[in-house]
Amino acid sequence: MKKAMFLAALAVLTSTSAFAGDGMLGVYLTENTRALDGALVEEVAANSPAAQMDLRKGDLIVSCNEKAIRNPADLIKHLIAGNAGDILALRGDR
Repeated sequence: MKKAMFLAALAVLTSTSAFAGDGMLGVYLTENTRALDGALVEEVAANSPAAQMDLRKGDLIVSCNEKAIRNPADLIKHLIAGNAGDILALRGDR
């Protein structure tokens, strides 16, 4: 697998419902089987903020807004805390 760092800046969370605080990035995550920390992207939802950022299956997200992501739960915590319209800066390995 070819490795490259990506910076997906300006990912704007979209609304998932009428409830305040709900936001969606549009990725399905899986446990990382590599020896590296991060959240492994299993699938990207069509027309989602993640798709617009060109996130792909197999990308490993290692930070969100400059905070380390060790596993999928870490990224989910960031997303749950976010609101629709929030901007995320993601870094990862491709």
